[in-house]
Amino acid sequence: MNNNININDFGVLLADSARDILGDGYCVECKEIIKNNGVLYHAVVIRKSNINVAPTIYIDEYYREYLSGKKIMAITDNVIRLYHENRGKGDFDVEFFNDFSKVCKHLSFKAVSLERNRQILEDIPYRQIEDLAMIPICCVNSDVYGSGCITIHNSHVKTWEISNEELWENVFESTFNVAPVKISTISEQVGPVIGTDYDKVLDNILVVSNKEMRYGAGAVFYPGVLKMISEKLGSDLIIIPSSVHETIVMPSYLAGGNEYTLGKMIGEVNESVVSDEEILSDNAYYYSAEDEIVRIYAEK
Repeated sequence: MNNNININDFGVLLADSARDILGDGYCVECKEIIKNNGVLYHAVVIRKSNINVAPTIYIDEYYREYLSGKKIMAITDNVIRLYHENRGKGDFDVEFFNDFSKVCKHLSFKAVSLERNRQILEDIPYRQIEDLAMIPICCVNSDVYGSGCITIHNSHVKTWEISNEELWENVFESTFNVAPVKISTISEQVGPVIGTDYDKVLDNILVVSNKEMRYGAGAVFYPGVLKMISEKLGSDLIIIPSSVHETIVMPSYLAGGNEYTLGKMIGEVNESVVSDEEILSDNAYYYSAEDEIVRIYAEK
């Protein structure tokens, strides 16, 4: 058992071990990475000196293996193998990121908890909807490195010499193409409930996300989406934050006015089912078709 070492010291040990094997020409660093909702991960970043990008290899699980007795050399071998599998074959062209006329074609946004992410939001030109923050992102694709998203920070807006308003005008314009909205019914998600009368009800309960079903909860706030759903269902709407990846939208009459019960249910699901990193909110939201306004419907 290796119980006399914390995860930060383990990261240094692992980085030193990897550096010894890789030799000159490689930079190996340990990093603490704060993810959504303040969830902290630990990582080793290996970068070849002549390449400007590098895969981030999370080591929290490797640390647990180390505490259970796995040798550091065996873990190092796994980390280096993972690096070689994901390192790509060349530089990633980041020059385009200095040119807003190119960046604006790749903009979208994601929804996160405002309260749980206050620290990182200090440096982000976010938009607020009740207790939620809409974070602007630039979605990029590379034949070498695959797809990924870059969070837009205040420094980027300053570099581009644009206003936050101009940024968000472009975000709302491009997001439908960059991360297309995906709407399905609960019936399509779980299948029909044979021999019951619930199918018609389930057909009026919608799951809203983006095409990738990843950080797609913000899709429900794309311009005109709630209005379109409201017209289709002929009702005001209740929005239930399933996770950061999707929301559930249903006609307001299905909630039966049980604000407290609904809020309590969402909180209990978040505590018992949803991972800390994927929690969006403990609250449900009400969309008024007449006012086209979203407000908190039920607080936990």
